[in-house]
Amino acid sequence: MLAALHAAGVDAGVHYPVPVHLQPAFRHLGHGEGAFPVAERAARELLTLPLYPQITGGRQERVAEALAKALAQGRRWRVAEHLAEAPPPGRGSGSGADPLRW
Repeated sequence: MLAALHAAGVDAGVHYPVPVHLQPAFRHLGHGEGAFPVAERAARELLTLPLYPQITGGRQERVAEALAKALAQGRRWRVAEHLAEAPPPGRGSGSGADPLRW
């Protein structure tokens, strides 16, 4: 997905490629891999799209079009599965539910 977006000129990325609890600065807390599975999953699966106050409507359209084209071409990243399963309006993830799987 990232390669397809980059090829289309969209500066997408992975916002937090390493979960906070696995960062060297927090190693002393003793939380290893598997301690926070939702954070680890988010680091693997979520991407960041351009979003800033000065983004123009035209740029927003180009980002949306590039994302739709990449998804249509079958270059699916796991985030696409979550977007396709978005909860109905007014329904978030319930108590105990996986917040990345609606």
